[in-house]
Amino acid sequence: MLQSKRVTSDTDLRWHVVYTKPNQEKKVAHNLNLRYANAYLPVRKEIRFWSDRKKSILTPLFPGYIFVHLSTKNRFRIFDVPGIIKFVGSNTTPATISDKELNTIRRLETCGYPITEDQAEIGTLVKVTGGPLLGLTGRLLLRKGKKRFIVSIESIQKTLCVEVPGCWIEPVNV
Repeated sequence: MLQSKRVTSDTDLRWHVVYTKPNQEKKVAHNLNLRYANAYLPVRKEIRFWSDRKKSILTPLFPGYIFVHLSTKNRFRIFDVPGIIKFVGSNTTPATISDKELNTIRRLETCGYPITEDQAEIGTLVKVTGGPLLGLTGRLLLRKGKKRFIVSIESIQKTLCVEVPGCWIEPVNV
């Protein structure tokens, strides 16, 4: 009996989170994009200082993590790409990230404000009312006299912290 190949529809595709070897994120993302899947590696611009110069470089926003858009059925074929360790998630189910969370990460990446990873205390629930992050909801953190907006990416248990002008933040009534 012949088996027909099922065409993967857009509804079968999910964003999965892949854990990579240290400092291999860019190479793995490049190889994934060439071979199999739509891979997304969010980056931030950092200034690194050496004894004789300083240089602006792009570093991963989530070191060791890459987001890969593929079907759950065909997810194991990516393991022949060197540098991939495993899918993030439980032993039986890989973590998926929603389109909403991924769009939030993309907006944070392109907003132009300094971004840091943060292990923050939960503060007041706020909403951004202006600028490139308009409409995002998160927590407010006051650190070193500056207001910072915290966005939590629940599916991978990471928290990002962005400096946002105080005039663009208002409390959310719960």
